[in-house]
Amino acid sequence: MQIEAIFEAAYQCHRKNIAVFPEILIPMVMTDEELKYIIYGKVTEEINVIGLVGIEQEFLKKNKLTKMPFKYIVGSMIELPAAAIGAADLAKHVSFFSYGTNDLTQTTNGISRDDINSFLPSYTMFDIFKDNPFQILTDPVKSLIAYSALSGRLTRPDLKLGLCGEHGPRYVHPEKPGAVGSRNSLNRHGRDEYAESKLIIDEEVDKILNHIHAKLPPEVLEKLDVMGSIKSKLHNYFNQEYQNMLNRYIVTMEDEMAKKVRDLVDKEEFRILNRYTPREISELLDKIGGFDKFNTGEVEKSIVNMYGHLQGHVQRGLYDLETWTNSLLRERSDVGAFVRGENSYAIVKCSFSDNTERPKTVVDIKLSINILDSELISPIYHYQTPVKNIIKDLVASHIRELVDKEIKTLNESLVDAGKEELSDTEKIFEKFKIIENYVGEDDETNEGSKRYQFVAKKFVDAIEGIKAEIDSTEYDPLQLRENIKAIIDNENIRNRGYNTAVNSLTSILDTSKMGYQFIENHKNARQCTIREYDEEDTEKLPDERYAIKVAYYDYNQLKGLRDAYRTQIEEFERTVGEIWDLAEALYVEHKQKSDHIDWEELSKKVKKGNAPKKRGLFSPAPAETQEEAEDNEKLWNELTYIAPGPTQVTTENPSFEDRLELLMKKLEVIQQKIATIYKYSTPEKRIVFEERYYFLKKQFETFMKTINPFHLMPGVLLEIDVTSIKKKRSTMLNMANVLNEFLFSLSKGFADEAFANFSRRRSTEKTDLADTFQAVSN
Repeated sequence: MQIEAIFEAAYQCHRKNIAVFPEILIPMVMTDEELKYIIYGKVTEEINVIGLVGIEQEFLKKNKLTKMPFKYIVGSMIELPAAAIGAADLAKHVSFFSYGTNDLTQTTNGISRDDINSFLPSYTMFDIFKDNPFQILTDPVKSLIAYSALSGRLTRPDLKLGLCGEHGPRYVHPEKPGAVGSRNSLNRHGRDEYAESKLIIDEEVDKILNHIHAKLPPEVLEKLDVMGSIKSKLHNYFNQEYQNMLNRYIVTMEDEMAKKVRDLVDKEEFRILNRYTPREISELLDKIGGFDKFNTGEVEKSIVNMYGHLQGHVQRGLYDLETWTNSLLRERSDVGAFVRGENSYAIVKCSFSDNTERPKTVVDIKLSINILDSELISPIYHYQTPVKNIIKDLVASHIRELVDKEIKTLNESLVDAGKEELSDTEKIFEKFKIIENYVGEDDETNEGSKRYQFVAKKFVDAIEGIKAEIDSTEYDPLQLRENIKAIIDNENIRNRGYNTAVNSLTSILDTSKMGYQFIENHKNARQCTIREYDEEDTEKLPDERYAIKVAYYDYNQLKGLRDAYRTQIEEFERTVGEIWDLAEALYVEHKQKSDHIDWEELSKKVKKGNAPKKRGLFSPAPAETQEEAEDNEKLWNELTYIAPGPTQVTTENPSFEDRLELLMKKLEVIQQKIATIYKYSTPEKRIVFEERYYFLKKQFETFMKTINPFHLMPGVLLEIDVTSIKKKRSTMLNMANVLNEFLFSLSKGFADEAFANFSRRRSTEKTDLADTFQAVSN
């Protein structure tokens, strides 16, 4: 209805030769899908919603026109955080953005303008808000505006930006009606303010007097005039309050006027600066910094750096906003507080446990994340990796890129011919065919082999056996192998991935104000340990602290870790078996000395009493005795449930959960038996036994907190230990921001290749989705 009215009004103005340029603004937009719904409408079998384009067609049909007689543009209001974050998609369909800062402040901060009269003054008093958020925008709102403006103009460079609101006056005067800082309003021009104020006061006084006369008896009313007229007192009271209210209003307006005057002065200075010609400005810049600093290349670099820093700050602000919002909505701490949904697959292990020294107030958190080789943005190589292997990886990566390009070209040719694109399965088979052009099962010693079409065989032979370092006695800078190694070293391929990971982590910690006193970087081993404090004694450390370990493991290292893990479990089984046997022996000794009866003793006595009569010496044994003995063999240990039989998966990737659970149950049973044997007495045997028992239990609990290397894959392993106060959680929340930003900078994340390479077929594209509103010539 409003759009129809805009079109009709603009058409009437056009017929009267009045220039008009309507700008249609769509409010409270959330997503680009909603925007497309409003602009293009929706047609299904059940409903037919007419959008802006449909209204335009009806208008043309109604007025018997073939094209619009005037031009107009469509814009979107940015009033919701969802719209600000999705501004890049919104800009595809509109020509301008208008920012509703009041609504954006309300939806971002979760407050209302009505809160000005409730808790907002207290928030300002206690510096929770530095200023009134509806007068001075908060940092999150500024970040959303900056991010939406930047992302919107990346999509549409000519995107116009504006603020939604009414135009204020353009002059300052204390008495002129409608001016900035004026005590008089345009609506009061030509009216007697004093007479009106006297009328208001008299009316209020008469209301109170009438109420008093109606409620009080006559004998009381006569005594009210003893100390003077009550009407005059009411007049004085109301007049004084009215004057105080007016004075407060004037003071407030003067403050607002001062702010507007300052803004006016700034605008005037900027307007005067614009008077300088480009030649004068260039001369001024040459005097300040010279041509080396102020040239096109340097200015472009500065702009790129500014946009990069701005993007980083906006991104960090959005991460903080999202993490804090999720935490507030959940009102609890869990694994999701650390890693968001798109990175959850990288978690190997996360555990929350009460601190052993202060279990009621402090929580210990251990988090392990595994980033696979295939997910790393920049590949990581061990320092000892031969140069030959690095070059082979580079060639293989280049071949895969060439194969992908050929598949893309093939798809485009099919689409141009009006055929369907290759399906996911067809792409795989085509890649198999194409890859034969670059590699094959050919002779490695033959110089004409396919494997040498990118790097000649003489180069590969020259670098045979070369690693990161060459002995000084063998080093010759004029040899081929030294120069090939120098090229690889200059490109920093060997160290780039690991250095990027360490630099990214340390810079994020610094930016997040999470300093560290200890860092140990084993560059050759690709291992880095960072601790907030150099001290390692937990009794001397504060309750808020963290420690991070970043390490890169290849397949051979993981194989060694797995062998050590399996051996350690076997040793635990041996040592726990020793104290299990000793506890059993002590328990049997205790039963013999005391009258204690357990299930075994009871079962033996009952079976002995019901035993069959004694047979003769030469009497034959019953035939079923052997079968009964076999049936009585125990298959269940009564500590854990029977584990399923081994399969190929469990054999090659064992988890050892059943064996670890059995050890844990055995330790629990041992403790129960010792408590049954000795109760409250503490003989020397018990002291010696429990020293060994608690040592093994502590070591086993520590081992259980470690990562099972059978669950890891080659790549980066990030281990984080956080200790935080339960009610404060400052280190935990800050570490969540650090972790998510680090994963974003280091990992590409999980991606489905078929989904990532999917492109809409041209035959199914709707051309009207890309329509924009352009000027229409008469």
